[in-house]
Amino acid sequence: MGRQEGRQTEASNQLVSYWWVDGALAVRQFLNGHSIFKGLKKGHALVSDQMFVDGLLNGSMHVIMLPNRCATLVEWNESHYGRTLNILTVTGDLKYADEALEAIIDAAKHDGACMIFSVGHCGWKEIVQRHGFETKPALFMQKVLT
Repeated sequence: MGRQEGRQTEASNQLVSYWWVDGALAVRQFLNGHSIFKGLKKGHALVSDQMFVDGLLNGSMHVIMLPNRCATLVEWNESHYGRTLNILTVTGDLKYADEALEAIIDAAKHDGACMIFSVGHCGWKEIVQRHGFETKPALFMQKVLT
């Protein structure tokens, strides 16, 4: 896969890096059945395949490749904190979560984020707290209207 832009950082005594994947390249990888990109689409279950492709092509969604075959699907928003990186989903082995999270933080800082936001499952709580994230209990609801 091609490298669009990247940085390197230290995490857990291991050299890691990240890179932002060009939207067209991400679409090609997804359409060719690459497991990482298929995993990101599956993780962001609220979009169809076409919406996923369109979001990558129009720049409303972005893929960041992370160390150890991990990746994240993100979007940029403005919040009262300023430029905010919203993590939509992450794919990869949970044993590499610390390195992946450090790379996400570095990517967000490098691209001018003032805040990182995400809705996650309880299994991430201790991991994100180790990296300085504040967590709050929440209820998320969904009702499909017909």
